[in-house]
Amino acid sequence: MVKEFNLYPSNGALISPALSMEMQFTFHNYRFDFVLNSKYIVEIDGATYHSSPEQVERDRIRDEFSVAHGYSVLRIPASIVFNNPAEAIRRVKDFALNPTRSATEPEPEPVAKNSIIRKPVSNYIGDFTKGVSSFTKIVIDASLKQATISDFKKAIDSEQIFLNAMVRKVETEIRLMNLSPGERKIHDEMYARITQGHIKKPITEIFCWTPIILPEPIDNEVVQRQISMECAYHLENRRKYFEDLRKRSANDYMFAVLFHKYMEESGFPDMDLIKSGAHVPTSRE
Repeated sequence: MVKEFNLYPSNGALISPALSMEMQFTFHNYRFDFVLNSKYIVEIDGATYHSSPEQVERDRIRDEFSVAHGYSVLRIPASIVFNNPAEAIRRVKDFALNPTRSATEPEPEPVAKNSIIRKPVSNYIGDFTKGVSSFTKIVIDASLKQATISDFKKAIDSEQIFLNAMVRKVETEIRLMNLSPGERKIHDEMYARITQGHIKKPITEIFCWTPIILPEPIDNEVVQRQISMECAYHLENRRKYFEDLRKRSANDYMFAVLFHKYMEESGFPDMDLIKSGAHVPTSRE
């Protein structure tokens, strides 16, 4: 793709005069492989994962949601991308640069002019009603999912922000400890002037932790599967982050001491997660 379209990086995307390409593009609760020209979604489907009945249904819901929000969707099997990249590029060109029809619809067979049978108006009304009903269901399901998972996601996101801030706080503290006496004196004098008249907040008011609690299950089976998948994704990222913190603590004594000290003082509710050998719960627990 880069060679074919002469793409070059710009503001986190790849662009050329004819095409822009964003990778791992996030929209609402979905993340797409590629978005071309801010309108055309391209998904690469692995044969094993995307052939299961559950994933086919999830992909269908995902595509309907995307189309309902103004996107067009093209799915390309991974086998074509790896074994015949020229064909994959051809499909992308036809899809994004010559969008004459929906990429999710099969090529229609030619029909003789005299053989065309027009449907009664009542059939068109029925098709329209079905389309409205399907769109309404997508919106309702998306709203239900968002309402159910909202508190969980807010807690996950705020925890990540506070953890990153805590790591930076510890790193800054270590840098200050390694300054020479003269450098430390200059720093302290500048800091005193900058913060003059400011009241230092206690650490518990700066870091406001929210317990990570999985949302209660709902009766809608399809939406519940989506919720479970998204929760599992966030919890796996959380597990990896804490694992990295524990590894860093095991290899950096001063970081471990200060990080544990400040986390405890801040009132972090899951102190066991930052201890060596700790186990981070998953969505199945």
